[in-house]
Amino acid sequence: MASSSAAAAGSHGDDLIPDLKTKLYNLCALEDRSTVFRQDDLLALNVIPDNDVRVLLQVTQGLCDEKKFKLVRDGSVAGWMYRSAEDAAK
Repeated sequence: MASSSAAAAGSHGDDLIPDLKTKLYNLCALEDRSTVFRQDDLLALNVIPDNDVRVLLQVTQGLCDEKKFKLVRDGSVAGWMYRSAEDAAK
């Protein structure tokens, strides 16, 4: 039997991920450019359905693949930094 997280990710499917990436990216753009977003920070933006960590990871991985997010270390934990569309295009 699939877990509720897996079921939630499956029910959203890949069709929802691009929309979630756009929403999350646009909200992060409103913050200071030096902000390091941790998992809890991104979930607190209320973009990810049911605060599903698996969906969040799909979204952040997609943004990293597009170079719109940069994976960084903030102390002893990982986080993400926003990159402008111009910087991502370089």
